[in-house]
Amino acid sequence: SQAHLASLLDRQDGQTLIVDVRDDDNQGGAIVTAVHDPDSAFDAAAVAQLAAGKTAVVFHCMESARRGPRCARRLHEFWAAGEKPGSAPKPRICVLQGGADLWIRRFWKDPSRVVHFDPEYLRHPSILEHRSGLCWISVLVLTARSAVPLSADRLLYCKSLSLSLSLSLS
Repeated sequence: SQAHLASLLDRQDGQTLIVDVRDDDNQGGAIVTAVHDPDSAFDAAAVAQLAAGKTAVVFHCMESARRGPRCARRLHEFWAAGEKPGSAPKPRICVLQGGADLWIRRFWKDPSRVVHFDPEYLRHPSILEHRSGLCWISVLVLTARSAVPLSADRLLYCKSLSLSLSLSLS
């Protein structure tokens, strides 16, 4: 969970490896200490090497719906293929719930949690075009239920069904 990762980061013990597997959508901010290894060129051997001696490896993509879990599985399969009796224990593999999108929206003001924050990236039209499917569906649901039209600025921040359903209509 997001709260669990925050507590791991608060420890500052270096025991958690955070792997950002976003591809070209990795602009706009990053989780502090995260290493970028894009899904399109994911290198399980390199991540395994970075994870040596750690207690946890946390993967994330933008929403941790596809790429984050896929790369987590790739690392697990890499380790399973080379597993030998008596080998050192491997770190726990985790996927960050809500991904970078939720993390950055939650902690964007906190430099101990987010680095390279760029608010303009999150408002950029190409992001909305790229991820507008759920957004438009949820806007229609909200508008139909509330009979309150959504303004353009509210739409700009509507990036996923879960976020848009929590919009305030006041």
